[in-house]
Amino acid sequence: MGWFMHYCVYSTTLRHLYAITLGILIQLYMFGTGIIHVFIMSTMVFLMMNFLPRKTQASLVMFFVLAYLSAQHIYRMWVNFGGFDLDITTFTMLLICKLSALAFCYKDGAEKDEDLTDEQK
Repeated sequence: MGWFMHYCVYSTTLRHLYAITLGILIQLYMFGTGIIHVFIMSTMVFLMMNFLPRKTQASLVMFFVLAYLSAQHIYRMWVNFGGFDLDITTFTMLLICKLSALAFCYKDGAEKDEDLTDEQK
């Protein structure tokens, strides 16, 4: 797949479309209709980051994504306790790291430099 992209896809827009399409198809193959959770989480975080106040949205995004993952894990324990099937929670655990980091970085981007700690700079 990477070889095809390197030698055959030259436009930046086409590269993005190719990567998005291929990523969605691979996720659909691996997780089936469970990928709807990825779209739900991403859309909700997008809406929260757009409509909530910038100072409080990071904490609320973190709470939402952790609550959503917890609900997924509880449901998974309820229907398949002790099972070793691959499901969408393996991907959403990584997505939580990315979405919460995005929200906190977005919040820190609005802060003045003198208000940031050394870790935030």
